[in-house]
Amino acid sequence: MWPVFAVTSQPPSAGRTVGPATDCRAWDSFVARQPAGDLLQSWAWSEAGKASGETWERVAAFEPDGSIGALAQYEVRRTLFGRSVLYAAHGPVWPRSAPDSGAALDSLLRGLKRIGRQQGAMSVTVDPRRAARVDLGPRHPEAVIDPTADMIDRGLHKMTLNIQLPTTRVVSLLDGGEALMATWDADVRRLVRRGRNEGVEVEVLGGDDAKGIRQLYDLLHTTGERSGFQPRPLCFIETLGREFQRGQGALLVLAHFQRRVIAGALTLRLRERAWYQVAGSIKERAIKHANGPYAVMARTMSELASSGVRTLDLAGVVERNDYRSDPAWEGLSAFKRGFGGEPVRHPGTFDLVVDPFWYTLRGWRRALVGLGRVRATR
Repeated sequence: MWPVFAVTSQPPSAGRTVGPATDCRAWDSFVARQPAGDLLQSWAWSEAGKASGETWERVAAFEPDGSIGALAQYEVRRTLFGRSVLYAAHGPVWPRSAPDSGAALDSLLRGLKRIGRQQGAMSVTVDPRRAARVDLGPRHPEAVIDPTADMIDRGLHKMTLNIQLPTTRVVSLLDGGEALMATWDADVRRLVRRGRNEGVEVEVLGGDDAKGIRQLYDLLHTTGERSGFQPRPLCFIETLGREFQRGQGALLVLAHFQRRVIAGALTLRLRERAWYQVAGSIKERAIKHANGPYAVMARTMSELASSGVRTLDLAGVVERNDYRSDPAWEGLSAFKRGFGGEPVRHPGTFDLVVDPFWYTLRGWRRALVGLGRVRATR
């Protein structure tokens, strides 16, 4: 039997309510203020998901004055027998160091469970991220870095499955120039210079540049075919770039060589933090020494720093000799590791059980499928 858990905590503070959110500015402002707030909980991310056919909803715990005290946006994922799982990617988000933050989180989790019952969900899967020390700042206590205890204390079940990449790196952008470059590996500095000497030119665009986004998507599709993954549809990336550009939070950088676009990246920003989220490149023998991805990353970091961004999350980096990681990500991770940064391991996923019967049944089904796979490999 799989254990069944429920939220068991103190009653919410008087006057706190839980319901749908409709103010995109208040939502993103709250996410941006939290050291562990994440791009995947931004308003634009769910709008992009909706544009590509996904089902997303938003819910917040509101304080008595109407301000947001905690929030989560989640994708409704259909599963067996017409049931569903509500998945909050790198959510929920709440002010972990605030004196009454626990009450806001409790209210939100209770609200999510109630909504789950109304929608026929088996469970709500949450995936809170871990904050990086460079995002926390010197005045934040160490206790706010890892949210595992917050989840376990409230009776959520720790899962072994990672939906998002469990590790990343967060780079402090410093001055965006010499001080930043000094933190890179020597080989990275050499490859950036080599590309410049080969004649690589870099173009800086906004996230709403339709032609540039299409060029980036072509690069992403090429990278996917080379690396064996299926990229999100073009409409997702177009919506993401356009929505972030409205708040001057999108940066599109393309590298040109011999009249071709050979590498590109779309970086997305929430106030002083940014994410290197969508990137692609061409890999051919004839352009080997152009080092397009290195030119794009170097210019991206410089542009972000000059606009006031303090940190860049490299959005998924496997550390060397990490036995728990998927080796398929090693090549891309080796490229990113060369740009330094603080390694961060997220705590993973936790399940808030909504329907004990269906949740237990799904657990049995997973166990049987897993047993069948083990026998098939013997």
